[in-house]
Amino acid sequence: MYFGIGTAQFDQNYGILKKNVKKKTYKSFFSKINKSERIKLIDTAPSYGNAEKQIGEVKNLKKKLSTKFLTFNTKVKKSNLYFVKKSIDLSLKKLKRKKIDYIMFHNENDFVNSDEKIINYLNLQKKKGKIKKIGISTYDVYKISYYLKKYNFDFFQIPINLFNLDNKKLKYLINYKKKYKIEFHIRSVFIQGLLFQKVHYLNNFKNLKKIILQLKKYEQKFKMDKYELAINAIFSLNLAKYIILGCSSIEDIEKINSLKKKKINFPFNKFYISNEREIDPRYWNL
Repeated sequence: MYFGIGTAQFDQNYGILKKNVKKKTYKSFFSKINKSERIKLIDTAPSYGNAEKQIGEVKNLKKKLSTKFLTFNTKVKKSNLYFVKKSIDLSLKKLKRKKIDYIMFHNENDFVNSDEKIINYLNLQKKKGKIKKIGISTYDVYKISYYLKKYNFDFFQIPINLFNLDNKKLKYLINYKKKYKIEFHIRSVFIQGLLFQKVHYLNNFKNLKKIILQLKKYEQKFKMDKYELAINAIFSLNLAKYIILGCSSIEDIEKINSLKKKKINFPFNKFYISNEREIDPRYWNL
């Protein structure tokens, strides 16, 4: 398991905490990433402000890159295939790369509305070496079985954290990983930073507030803080190829580099929150 750095915080405030990477720190930020042995991937998207262009300006960047397709615009009289082609070409141009390591559907509905022409085009780009691996970003992991019936995806980017995984879901993911030899790129480990907020900030997340308070027992048991606990619990599942973390400062990179990996048996079932509205950002309207 390696780490990926999310770039949604470039040139824009991201998430419920509205954090971003300051422009004046870009050079030192990427320099720190480039030197890291643990960080192997940079995850970006056309919708992440100026992120792709900023990444493309970095000289001798040694990391693998992951990006997304532009969202299909139904108001424009163009075929969906047009948006796929345009998206690949634009990303390659901005990133200053001849090939993309990972590219995925950012919007699940775009894939659902894809036809055979798009599938054939993607397969052709893989054959040419323009794209190495194709995936999809999904919120509902149980849709993986449906998506794999339509296309032989190489990887899935999914949200996994201390509060949205039970034994049933874990068994399902392990089964599909083995059966289809797919990669999982895991995001939303810290629930956009809510995990680290002071208790009074969580008044709109009653179940989450209550259950985060119960984490103290396990922080003491495993001799870890919340940051270490959240990552090591997922690391111990042997599920992810990459854990993608949002970073907004040099200090965030240093925390990844200094993290002590340790296998732990975290009781996910005990902390599972079934109410998706509390742990799925799509439902937040605060």
